[in-house]
Amino acid sequence: MSDELKLSNQLIDDIRAAIASHDERADEDLIMVQYLSACNGFLLGQQQMPLTEKEQINQQLNDFTHHVLVDTDKQMQPPAPAVPDADAFGIWKPGDA
Repeated sequence: MSDELKLSNQLIDDIRAAIASHDERADEDLIMVQYLSACNGFLLGQQQMPLTEKEQINQQLNDFTHHVLVDTDKQMQPPAPAVPDADAFGIWKPGDA
């Protein structure tokens, strides 16, 4: 498999537009994902190699998809609130709470 892919929002938008031009239902994210998954199976199925090898590659692609999903999900999560350091210090004055 490739060492580095150049994934970008522009690439995704271009792919979305191309698929949506063939089926307007592809505007829905889950329909779009089904098209992308079907394209993977279609292209892999056309390769001149034994089925067992195709299935191994398909499993690698599924694992890679899962890795990208988890990584993207983490990036979409809001940052955790900063926890004050237990060793913090300051100047205390009488009457301060």
